[in-house]
Amino acid sequence: MSEIADKFEKIRNRADKLGEKLSNVMDKVVIILGKCILGFFALTSMFLIFSIPETVGEYVSYVVNGKSDIITLTGINTIIPMMSYILVMILFVYLAKKLNIAKFNLSFINKKNVLIIFIIVIIDQVSAALFYGIIQSNGMGVRTVDYYIDNENISWYLDFITGFIYAPIVEEIIFRGYIIGRLFVNNPIIGIFISTLLFGIGHLPENPISFMLFASSGLLFSIAYYKTKRLEVPIIIHSMGNILITLGTF
Repeated sequence: MSEIADKFEKIRNRADKLGEKLSNVMDKVVIILGKCILGFFALTSMFLIFSIPETVGEYVSYVVNGKSDIITLTGINTIIPMMSYILVMILFVYLAKKLNIAKFNLSFINKKNVLIIFIIVIIDQVSAALFYGIIQSNGMGVRTVDYYIDNENISWYLDFITGFIYAPIVEEIIFRGYIIGRLFVNNPIIGIFISTLLFGIGHLPENPISFMLFASSGLLFSIAYYKTKRLEVPIIIHSMGNILITLGTF
């Protein structure tokens, strides 16, 4: 009888250990799911806030010109949209500092980071030229590039704020700083993949080649962030890329 009791005791102990392991696994699953849900809502909120200035600009354009086309706004009509861009950008910079995503100081300047900026800007421009060449040769277009070609009367100061300051800073805070540096800080490779994928999709590509054009830039920005651990580096690369692409359209 004692042997049977011992066997039952061993079985019960094993069952208890198994139950404890399952409980620990379930706890981890719940924590991961909770983080995913919170991350999803945080990202959704960021994207919505990011789009506020453009929505404001389109509304102003509709009131002034009878059509929702922010890029055609000029003169005094750009004041409200520009203020909305600046305010939202300040909010994101504040959040980035609070979440320790970025420092926003000049301590990132060193030989290594400057070299990375120089190399990736060149690679990004070569990559963009190749993809855009393929797109044009197939009779397709890229909405964000063709917009500048099709519209001559563009407010340069509004374009300067949106394309060279707002987009690089806020997009890098979201896609590189928050996704890679916050959500997937312990799994940077997964973070880079998701960041690159969402960056490509977020630019609303009209075709697969357009997606690859934007995704390749997103991948390069992510690599720069991963290698330097400084958000200022991809922000500068992003801004320089936008400047060079814009200059190439005129």
